[in-house]
Amino acid sequence: MNMSIYRSSDLLTMAVLLVKKNKLLSLDRSNKRIVFEFERTPYLDTCVQELRLGESRIEPSELWAAIRRCKQLLYEGE
Repeated sequence: MNMSIYRSSDLLTMAVLLVKKNKLLSLDRSNKRIVFEFERTPYLDTCVQELRLGESRIEPSELWAAIRRCKQLLYEGE
């Protein structure tokens, strides 16, 4: 089975995907910019589309917690 991967280094997008319970596979640290890698699903594509259109609804406290979690993941490897 060939799994499709969604990759991005945008912190806000990654935080939203975490809040929306998308599956984080790994962080790619091979280049200067760290890239979050998520399992690509139809649900993930919908989450990204809603974010781009400004239609994503998230509680502010959940978003801040997810941003803190993203930063924690970023600094773990240093």
